[in-house]
Amino acid sequence: MVSRHRHIFQIMHTPWSTSYFVGSQAALQGCVRAIHDLLRTLIRLKALMPEAGCRAISDVFNRRFAAKRRMTVGKTFVAELIRQHRYEIDVVRKDIKRAKPRSVPKNPRLGARSQR
Repeated sequence: MVSRHRHIFQIMHTPWSTSYFVGSQAALQGCVRAIHDLLRTLIRLKALMPEAGCRAISDVFNRRFAAKRRMTVGKTFVAELIRQHRYEIDVVRKDIKRAKPRSVPKNPRLGARSQR
């Protein structure tokens, strides 16, 4: 009986238990979401620029997001990401190529001119 209570006490006070991270759970989830958005952005950049290498992609990302998001990536990180996510890059590239074009609103003046 005593060992059971000691076990519960140890679980409740470990740094990774939920009671310890009561205020930090939202921050942790936000950090995971930011990393997911970072990976998705880099995969999309590589899909849009298939001829570009890892240095060019890291430069473009750093120019776009260094000031706004306060995030920068290195060439080695981008190179490893490209190697690990080659299939996802191909899928995103195919989705971009096969996307339906956005509908353009019709010009009402053009229709009125043709009736004259």
